[in-house]
Amino acid sequence: FMGRMHRHTKGSELAIQIAQKCNLKLKLAGSDETGGYFNDLNYPDGIEYLGVIGSDERKELLSKAKAMFMPSLFPEPFGGSGIESLLSGTPVITTDHSVFNEWNLHGYTGYRCNNFSEFCWAATNIDNIDNDFCYKWAKGKYTLPVVGKKFDRFFTYIQNVYYGDGFYQEGNLDNLDHLEFSDNLLLTTHSYPFE
Repeated sequence: FMGRMHRHTKGSELAIQIAQKCNLKLKLAGSDETGGYFNDLNYPDGIEYLGVIGSDERKELLSKAKAMFMPSLFPEPFGGSGIESLLSGTPVITTDHSVFNEWNLHGYTGYRCNNFSEFCWAATNIDNIDNDFCYKWAKGKYTLPVVGKKFDRFFTYIQNVYYGDGFYQEGNLDNLDHLEFSDNLLLTTHSYPFE
């Protein structure tokens, strides 16, 4: 688990409960925003609070993790640590709402869950997720070359609002590649039940 340690938003307490129920090892990393609640807990065996960790420690932690827990209890706007996890080839276990519907492909990059039983099932079945697929999918969607094209196009749109015809600005388009990221990768490297 990596994120702000807060009892009622990011789901860190829920991650602890799931790890205990499933007899799993859990490492928690992030700032304690409760005034010391997570620092002062007596954690059972197998559960460790690391506090705030740097980028090198995150890389090391994610490279050895079986999964990233993200049981957010609020409408998560992006979930950057989950993307970081996928880029490390580590699948994610998330709630089934908000941004997770956009980037956590249920059964392919991890699992999306709605209740405690589903989280426990996901935690004990995470080995069914292909780590290499997680990495390739995230690389095809969230790396600088891919995102750079989208930002370049977006800033061109803004420039056209001020110096051109805005929405009606004509351009020399020969493709819409800025919208293409990993859809083709998905279809060519992984079989889907609906193909």
